Formats: sequence, structure tokens, C-alpha cells
Amino acid sequence: MLLVSSVLVSRSVFAFIPVDGGLIARQIHILAAYWGFIFISIHLGMHWGMIIGMVQKVPGIPTPNRGCTFAVRVMAVLIAVYGVYAFFERGMGSRLILYYTYSYWNFDESAMFFFTDYLSIMGVCICVTYYVLKFVQNRKMQRLSKNNQ
Repeated sequence: MLLVSSVLVSRSVFAFIPVDGGLIARQIHILAAYWGFIFISIHLGMHWGMIIGMVQKVPGIPTPNRGCTFAVRVMAVLIAVYGVYAFFERGMGSRLILYYTYSYWNFDESAMFFFTDYLSIMGVCICVTYYVLKFVQNRKMQRLSKNNQ
């Protein structure tokens, strides 16, 4: 959806194609971009354990201890809490259901705040996905061990 709508919306890269997608193509493009962002975040959350494992193998990074693990988890909670705030402040919910005003980009806003907000929103999706999967896996292991007894 994102690829097709980008061709329809583009007025410079694909100017040689005599197609004007109009407002509907732009709405579909924005909808696909926001859902793509959420799905990529969920995908990262599904593989977060593997990503952390790879980072821990990098030379120079000390082996995790309780204090470090606690600090990283506190940071994750803070990022997730701010991400929930940013999710509502940025109006992500309304953009995910195609119910939004037609404001696209605030050019007066600092790029740092923009990326901080969206990375925090991504952090929420990663955390929720990672911990839901851990919960489901633990429940499955408990059932298996219960059945084997």
C-alpha cells in the first residue's frame, strides 16, 4: 500500500507518470506509513531478546549485573511512559484509524523533539511486544511442566 500510494502521491520523482492520486492517495499513504511504523516496532519487539544478546557480545560492553539490568529496565519504563504520552500528544491513534486533521508536519518544531517522540512511541511497542511474548512463553512453559508431572 505504501509503495503504490507513494507513486500516486509523488509529484517530483514520478512526475513522468500522468497520475494525480489526490487526497485519497495521500490519506492511504499516511495510513500505511503509520501502520508500517507500528508493525516495524512490533517486529523489533519480537526479536528484542536476540538484539540484546547481540549487543552484549560487542567487545567492551561489560557483562550485565543486577544494577545494570535494573537501570536498563528503569530506562525502558521511562521511555515507555513518555512514549504513551507522545502517542496521545502526536495523535497516533487517530492517524491509525484514518481520523485526523490534515496537519502533516510542523516545520517550526525541533527535529530532536520529533524523533524523541517517535522513538519513544516505538519503545512502547517494543516493550509491550517483548514482555507480552515473555509472559506467553512463561505460561506455555508452566503448562508444559505441569502436564509432564
